[in-house]
Amino acid sequence: MKKGRDENEVQKFKDWLEKRKEK
Repeated sequence: MKKGRDENEVQKFKDWLEKRKEK
């Protein structure tokens, strides 16, 4: 398992959550 890939997915999810919270 690659931890780097998991971290990237988490960041993408956080960014998506922030964008959804804005609207």
